[in-house]
Amino acid sequence: MASWNFTAHQQERVKESFLQYAHAGMQETAVSKLFKVNNSNDYDRGYTTIEGWDEVGYFDEQENLKNVGLEEGYQTTGSSREFGWEVTITKKERLKAKDDTTIFNKVVNEKVPALVARTNAFIERQGHQLFNDGFVGDIHLAPDAVPIFGVHTWNSSTATFDNGVTEVMSSTALDNLEAYGWAFTDAFGIEMPLTLNTLVAKTGWAASKLIKQLLEVNGWVGLQMVANTTTNVNIYKGGRYNFIETPYITSSTAWFAHATNMDNSFIMDFIQNPMLEDMIVEKNLNQVFPISGSFRFGNFILPLDWYGSTGTA
Repeated sequence: MASWNFTAHQQERVKESFLQYAHAGMQETAVSKLFKVNNSNDYDRGYTTIEGWDEVGYFDEQENLKNVGLEEGYQTTGSSREFGWEVTITKKERLKAKDDTTIFNKVVNEKVPALVARTNAFIERQGHQLFNDGFVGDIHLAPDAVPIFGVHTWNSSTATFDNGVTEVMSSTALDNLEAYGWAFTDAFGIEMPLTLNTLVAKTGWAASKLIKQLLEVNGWVGLQMVANTTTNVNIYKGGRYNFIETPYITSSTAWFAHATNMDNSFIMDFIQNPMLEDMIVEKNLNQVFPISGSFRFGNFILPLDWYGSTGTA
């Protein structure tokens, strides 16, 4: 095989390997479950919160139907940012692999999976800022310029809602979560019930263990739920909730809930999915494969679909 043909073939195999690992790896990330993840052609994009609708009314035979309009709220703009790393295959590695496909595949398989994992870890850490900074707002704010989990004011009225609490995870906390969700109203006081049935916590720590006990997940014994009287029946067992554990949440006590009947306000748009760029040959004949991507993420619309607790009191 001619040397130029081998080099081109080598590059395509590395690219193909990366794409396969990247696609499979992204499907397993926590952000793919916690965010609304999209591909986008727009480097900058505007987002608008829908805060409610005019109320539907009766009409007589001679009357026109009432014009019911959407009430638009806060408007925000998100801009994409670039990120990337590189993988290097040395001259010596290439020479060793030149006549042995098995050795070459070993070189690729040792480097590409590590780069994919590192890229996905970067995306995970960035996305989880919305949870880790959500009660403080040093890095990310909601569209109304307050922390994501806190007291929010609708833009089209003076009404407020508070989606940030401090309760330790317990059956009472779940009772309060459900009461909050079912009683939720829009900017004009019209019922907008939230099905807050996806729970999120840090893998393996206090809040996670309490959730598993309450939901009796994977054989965990229920927490103070001996079913000998009506009041002691565990009403939260049986698949009413989805539970997502993620190691990228920093707090061991914090827990979160998402309303699956609402559009996700945590948005991650990829302008360019992570990919291998064209190979660069350095002076020492090392071949460098740059890995780059471009995305934006944030809470671009009012976070009425999310609820969070520090789990400290």
